[in-house]
Amino acid sequence: MSVPGQFSRTVCFDEFELNLETAELKRNGSEVILPGQPFQVLVALLNHPGQLVTREDLKKQLWPSDTFVDFDQSLNKAVNRLREALGDSAESPHFIETLPRKGYRFIGVVTNGAGIGTATAATSNQPEAGPSSQGHTGEKAQEPRALSFAFRYALAVAIPCLIGALILIPKWFLRHATPDLANVRINKVTDSGGTTGVAISPDGRYIVYSLRRNKGESLRLRQISTRSEVEILPVGPGFHGLTFSPNGDYIYFTRSDPNEPRFKYLYSVPLLGGPVRQMIADVDSPVAFSPTGQQFVFERALPRRNLIELRIANTDGSAEHAIATIPNGDAGLFQPGPTWSRDGRTIVCPFRILGREIRWILAAVSVPDGRVREIYSDTAPFGRPAWLSGLSLLIPRYDAAYDRWQLWTFSYPDGNPQRFTNDLANYDMPLDVTSDGMIIAAMASTVVSNIWESSADNPSLARQVTFGQLPMLNVAEATSDRLLASGAGKAWMVKSDGQSEVFTDLHDVGWIGACGALVLLTSFEDNVVTLSRLGNDTPHPRRLFGGDLSRPGCSQDGKFVYYVNRHRPQKIWRLSTDGGLPVEISDGLGEGIASGLDVSPDGALLAFTFTQYHPNLLKLAVMPASGGPTMHTFDVPGETTRVHWSPAGTGLHYLVAQDGATNIWEQSLAGGNPKQLTKFTSGQIFDFTWSFDRRRLLLTRGDETSDVVLLSIR
Repeated sequence: MSVPGQFSRTVCFDEFELNLETAELKRNGSEVILPGQPFQVLVALLNHPGQLVTREDLKKQLWPSDTFVDFDQSLNKAVNRLREALGDSAESPHFIETLPRKGYRFIGVVTNGAGIGTATAATSNQPEAGPSSQGHTGEKAQEPRALSFAFRYALAVAIPCLIGALILIPKWFLRHATPDLANVRINKVTDSGGTTGVAISPDGRYIVYSLRRNKGESLRLRQISTRSEVEILPVGPGFHGLTFSPNGDYIYFTRSDPNEPRFKYLYSVPLLGGPVRQMIADVDSPVAFSPTGQQFVFERALPRRNLIELRIANTDGSAEHAIATIPNGDAGLFQPGPTWSRDGRTIVCPFRILGREIRWILAAVSVPDGRVREIYSDTAPFGRPAWLSGLSLLIPRYDAAYDRWQLWTFSYPDGNPQRFTNDLANYDMPLDVTSDGMIIAAMASTVVSNIWESSADNPSLARQVTFGQLPMLNVAEATSDRLLASGAGKAWMVKSDGQSEVFTDLHDVGWIGACGALVLLTSFEDNVVTLSRLGNDTPHPRRLFGGDLSRPGCSQDGKFVYYVNRHRPQKIWRLSTDGGLPVEISDGLGEGIASGLDVSPDGALLAFTFTQYHPNLLKLAVMPASGGPTMHTFDVPGETTRVHWSPAGTGLHYLVAQDGATNIWEQSLAGGNPKQLTKFTSGQIFDFTWSFDRRRLLLTRGDETSDVVLLSIR
């Protein structure tokens, strides 16, 4: 974008003020949102007030020579958007006049901020003086001298700039290859606590984020410098990936089908809102654009085949095709998303690989030939990567030692990791970076969860048991006066007064269950998910199984534990708590089992939720614990990962989140509509279970908040 030579850094026309350094347009002091291409059109017209600027000249300024778009239609849209921002019209123009089939002319009165170098449409439209008024020593005769002076002046300015660039550019790349947190300023941008995704515009002027509301999620645009904000899309199905187009004019997003929450489509919408265009079906990641802006890349998960496809399409959604396939990829996840290198030759993606060992890889995929090269491997999960420079990637990464996500840099192509942040924030999977790598948009989240208990007679009247800062996420009863909990990667024994202490030294503890006189739990040992048993009064574990294990549940007599393998095809397995080899009980159902397995009070039945293939919905299932055909299936009004039998064993309890609160619902085995059991009006329930005597309801309850933060590299 060129800056008009006759103006200072601020240009004024009518009630508008344009700052050419910050690219801000204000009207009577208020910020006017003006995307990249309309802004460039305005600057081009202001360069020549009162003069024709041809359509061909505008096309050359707005698009590189190797760009393939519908120039005429795109230019018309840019001019129309500029007119909307200025409150102008083509029929009765006050600022922008159309010269049919030729171009446009700025007809407003233009001044610079310093009050000098004034140029107006009136003076520009005066007829040129004839030859008789100039003579041989007039303005024409002075042009060679003026050009010579301008050329010398340009050289005087350009040479020091060139020398400075030669000095600073290597320093810039070195600095961005290994950024220093001491040179990073962190600012919180939103304060709603309900942010679910974020992207930042290439020029760093705007963020777009999805906001969780009672009935779903909305999409919002914020101007960073003024903090002014508009809603682009109203509340509806959830968003799962946000990306700005390279020119900043459009937002691409992945969103759930209103009737099938697990099935997602790719859409695009203009920056300031407008018609929403559905582009591609069955998209399981955010998209990332090529450097030319002509293509984007995304992922498609194929759960039944344990495959993840990396696919490329043109920006209008056409010519979609796979360039690489990742075998044994965990296709049950919504993928963190790819990033496209600045030279256009490589796409970097994180994947979780299924197998006996849990393993995340950072893969580099060659765009020309689709070859996949592993550049880093770890047991800790990754989030969405972004390029800081051609030599460095920034990636959210889970840190099991502190039970939180932090930001790490990875050198490219060797993949050496280096911690970038080291604070108390929990940086979630979404991440985006401006085109110059100087501003990072991330999400910082906090989970507060404590143990609560209530009576079976009045389950909504709950009493808080613990008040700690560390979140308690899973709960079970150990004895009549002690509870078990897991959280922050540890197992806790909680006394009746709410005081807690670490129960065992196992690492990265997940599920924990009270099974008769035994405590069963999963942890992460030797790079595998490990199932161990303990007495409820001793912290010394006995390892029962390690490997491809998820969704465990145990019988109340403590004799058996059931689990599901992640790898497809899924199976349900039973394992004796005395040890031995697991026994296959049944095939998995649908696309996959979505909740933990729960055993009925008499030990005869298993209950769980599973994802139905088509339509892609969640269902409850009941089957014999010894194996055999499914006995009951029920629809679930929402998504849940927690299912338990009712105290009498005649129904199933599960969690439903709606209207800003999570509550327990009950489905009778006899059929009929489910009914709401608890009546909480706020807060999130993470886990629940019944005491041994079935008289107390135990819950972990709290809230999870997340907001956008910007990290600016100084």
